[in-house]
Amino acid sequence: MRDKASKIFVAGRQQWVVVSLFLVIVSGCAQRHVVWRPPQQGGLVIDSSVASFYKRWRGTPYLLGGEDKAGIDCSAFMQQAYSSLYHLKLPRTTREQLVKGYNVPFVQLTKGDLLVFKTGWQSYHVGMYLGANHFLHAGESTGVAISKLTDDKSREGGYWRRHYLGARRLLRQ
Repeated sequence: MRDKASKIFVAGRQQWVVVSLFLVIVSGCAQRHVVWRPPQQGGLVIDSSVASFYKRWRGTPYLLGGEDKAGIDCSAFMQQAYSSLYHLKLPRTTREQLVKGYNVPFVQLTKGDLLVFKTGWQSYHVGMYLGANHFLHAGESTGVAISKLTDDKSREGGYWRRHYLGARRLLRQ
């Protein structure tokens, strides 16, 4: 009787080890690996594909009409970003990009949404929302950068919040 009980105990223990190992493997496959956290960016955590894309373009200066590492403007940078990260083809100009997809309220922004800003009488700017109040863009003064969408220290919410026009959802959620 004792021999039978120890066999059942060992068999149950082996099953527990197999099930535990399976759960560890499955949960590891489901996670997105984060390889980089930008310095001084608060709670923003970027997944590996976005981090890799940003590292390739970081430091690229802004150039109106530019489309490569020598200089790039915001709409060309968004073309590159959506093509590289999501295999999505965007039109070349900001005006054409701001009518793609569908409107998204500010409070419902999710990673990958296209942000649209009105920066002048007839000028617009676009960027990609990364989450945690940050977005990726090619700015005139910063070049390719990650910026905060709102600034808690400013009564008006900061430059980008004051010029925020809307967001377009281009990706299926």
